[in-house]
Amino acid sequence: MRDTVRLQQMNLLLRAALALPPQEREAWLQRLPAEHAALVPLLRTMLQRAQADDDAFMQRPAVSVG
Repeated sequence: MRDTVRLQQMNLLLRAALALPPQEREAWLQRLPAEHAALVPLLRTMLQRAQADDDAFMQRPAVSVG
């Protein structure tokens, strides 16, 4: 049961962070209440991966010509 609650918290926090511009996310993480401190490292990792995926997506051509 506790894992379900943690997963729900993580999902809500991740959605909130992804709604922010990338340059504001680290400050947002640092402002999270102490009750979420244990989730910050995982949130930071997930946000970094999301940003890397976004960057890679923008660098791939949508269509191959030739």
